[in-house]
Amino acid sequence: MKHFIILAFSILLYSCNHSSTQSKPSTDKKYQTYTNKGKGFSLNYPAKWDTTQKVPNVIFCAIEKSKDETDRFNEGINVSVYPSEGKTMQQIIDDNIRIANQIYKTPVISQHNAKNVNGVVYSTLELKIKNQGLTLISNSSFFSNGTTIYTVTQIAEESGIGSYRPIMNNVINSFTFLK
Repeated sequence: MKHFIILAFSILLYSCNHSSTQSKPSTDKKYQTYTNKGKGFSLNYPAKWDTTQKVPNVIFCAIEKSKDETDRFNEGINVSVYPSEGKTMQQIIDDNIRIANQIYKTPVISQHNAKNVNGVVYSTLELKIKNQGLTLISNSSFFSNGTTIYTVTQIAEESGIGSYRPIMNNVINSFTFLK
C-alpha cells in the first residue's frame, strides 16, 4: 500500500525531506550529486534548488526557489524508497495507475520504459492533472534493484514543462545504484 501514496503525495508536494547524507558537486557545475549509501543510490539535482525542507516518507527532495511573487508552484524532485514486498515493478506501476485514476478526475497517464546512460532500467509514468487551478505534469520514474523500489518524482507546471524536461532527463540519467 505504501507504493500507492507515491503518486498522490508527490503531486501535492511543495516541500521535501533532506536526510543527512552526502551532496557534492557533479562534473556539471549546474548540478550537485546526492548520494545515499544507506539506501544504495545516487543522482544529480540542480545545484541551486533548496534541499532543506522536510516531509515524512521522502528520502531526498530538491525544490526550485520561487522566481517571483507570481510563481504559484515550486517545481521539484523527490525520491522515495520502499521494499517491493514481492511485487514486480510493473505490478507497482499498475497499482499506481489504478490509484491515480481513482484520485484525480480524468488524469492523462502515459508510461514508457527505458534504460538510462548508466545502464539502469526504469519505467516512467507521466501524469497530467489539474490541482488547485494549476495543470501539473508529474513524472514518476520507477527503478528496482530486485528487492527495493526507488521512485524519483519530478513535478512541474505544464506551462513550463519544456524548460524542465532537460533537468528531468539529467536527474533520471544520473540515477545509479551504489555497489
